[in-house]
Amino acid sequence: MSTLGSFGRPHVEFDVSNKEHRRHFAEYIRTSAWGNCPYRFYVTGHISPIAAMRQLMLEYYTTKEFGKRNG
Repeated sequence: MSTLGSFGRPHVEFDVSNKEHRRHFAEYIRTSAWGNCPYRFYVTGHISPIAAMRQLMLEYYTTKEFGKRNG
């Protein structure tokens, strides 16, 4: 690990079921900045974490409101 990497924000996998993670992402959506977020989020298997986090949030709140999709 580089010296710079050891002083940066810790990398954390985005977990849509974690209220704190959703709150930080909502803050990012409002401000277009990660300045107040203590983490660097990533989403395994995705090149664009922002797009993946948007999709996860959409699925989370849609399921919460309308229930799970059949099929």
